[in-house]
Amino acid sequence: MTKIDLHIHSNHSDGDFSPKQLVDFVLEKGIPAMSITDHDTATANHEAESYAKDKGIEYIPGIEITKNKINMINKQLVDFILEARKRGFSDFEIKKVLIDNKWEERIIDEAFKEINLTNLKKSNIKNQVCIFISDDILSVLEKRAKKNLMNLEEQIQDILRRSCVRKKTTIQQEKIDDLLVSCFSRQRKGKK
Repeated sequence: MTKIDLHIHSNHSDGDFSPKQLVDFVLEKGIPAMSITDHDTATANHEAESYAKDKGIEYIPGIEITKNKINMINKQLVDFILEARKRGFSDFEIKKVLIDNKWEERIIDEAFKEINLTNLKKSNIKNQVCIFISDDILSVLEKRAKKNLMNLEEQIQDILRRSCVRKKTTIQQEKIDDLLVSCFSRQRKGKK
């Protein structure tokens, strides 16, 4: 019985070796056919296929698709959003830059949704907050969320997240969401 290997990962995903190194290894072991099935990318297939053909090895192009949706979303987009959030940019600012750079709004929304779902799954019940706000503030928040291309929950999360990285401002400089940030932060206003 002839053995073939149809589940190999290269350094294009989580493997250690380049496609050419993998072809050489398969050749050394006397395996007549192979397939590189990197996680959610087929970038190694072209290099491996042409190199395997030159070495007399049958190559079957492959890919391993991960069920977890975040891996199917552009990883660079997710990394960009996470890094921008760390640097204190609001989700609205991040989304605006992405739209200005011709990213599809649907793809951006999927990335934000998946990041938020992933964060929710990682959180414990102690990380959940229940707040009661007046109808007036709710109305302002809903308008602000719509303007920022967010839903209400995302807008409140954005306000809370920015409260952790907020620079000192005077009360006259603050907008409505910044006023809400003040409600949730431990900063004291006025003279010491």
